[in-house]
Amino acid sequence: MDHPSVVFGFQEEWGHFRERNPRFEEVLPRLHDLRSHVFDREFSSSEPIERFVMLYGRMCMEEFFEILLMCGNGYGIGAQKILRGYWEKAVTLEYLIAHPDEIDDFFDYHHITDYKLFNSVREIIGSDALPEPIIAANAAAYERVKGRFMIEGCRVCGTKRVNHNWNKLDLVSMSKQTRMLGKIVNEAYYVPMRHTHSTASSFVMRLENAGTDALSFNPDPQRREADSALRTAYLITLEILDMEINFYKLDHLREALAVCEQDWRDVYRRPGVP
Repeated sequence: MDHPSVVFGFQEEWGHFRERNPRFEEVLPRLHDLRSHVFDREFSSSEPIERFVMLYGRMCMEEFFEILLMCGNGYGIGAQKILRGYWEKAVTLEYLIAHPDEIDDFFDYHHITDYKLFNSVREIIGSDALPEPIIAANAAAYERVKGRFMIEGCRVCGTKRVNHNWNKLDLVSMSKQTRMLGKIVNEAYYVPMRHTHSTASSFVMRLENAGTDALSFNPDPQRREADSALRTAYLITLEILDMEINFYKLDHLREALAVCEQDWRDVYRRPGVP
C-alpha cells in the first residue's frame, strides 16, 4: 500500500526566511566550512580537558543547526528554547577552558543527577525497575562525590544540602567571567527563559485578540523570535569557534574566522550604522 510522502518542514516559510535574511544563504557555507576545519580533523589527546573541549564544542555545533532548522520553519519560540541551552553550554565550555582543574566536578556531578533519576524511577515504577548492580554502583558513586557538592541549606540550623548544580556559581555569574557571553545574557538566557518554563509569559505571548474582548491562540509562525534567536545563536557559534581556535592554536584558521565574523556584522548591521 502506497503512503503519501511526508515533508518535515514548511516550504512557504523557507521563502519568508530567505526574504528576511537575504544574505544568510551566502555566508552560511563559509561558517560551515570553518566548523568543518575546526572539528572534522584528526585529533588525539590523553588530556581530559583537551578531549572535552573538542567533543563538547562539536556537540554545541549541532545545537546551532537545530536552532537554524527551527528558525527556517518559523518556529521562533522553539528556537528560543534551544538557544538558552546553547548559551549555557557555551558558558560552561569557556569557564572550563579557564578552570580545567574543575572538570572532574563537571563530570562527577552526573552521579548526583543519576541518583535523583534512579530514585524517581524506583519510586514511580517499583523498587525492582532497575538492576540492583546499577543501583548499588550509583549509590556508592553518589556517596563518594556528594561531599564536594554540599552547600548551606539553612543558616539558622546549619544544615547542608546537595547543590542543584555542579558549580557553586550560577550560570549568570559564570558568564560574567567569559569574554562576551555575559553581555548577551538578556537575549540568550532571560528572554528564552520565559518560554522554557511554565510561565504566564509563555502563555500570554501566544494569545491574540479575536474581537469583542475575546482571546484566542495565535498559531502564526514566530518570525521575529526566529530572527532574534538565529542572530544570537550565530554570534555564540562564532564565540565557540574562537575558543576552539585559541585553545588548540589553530592559527591557520584565524583569517577564516575573521571573515565569518565580518559576515555576521554584514548580515546584521542596521541600516545607517557603519
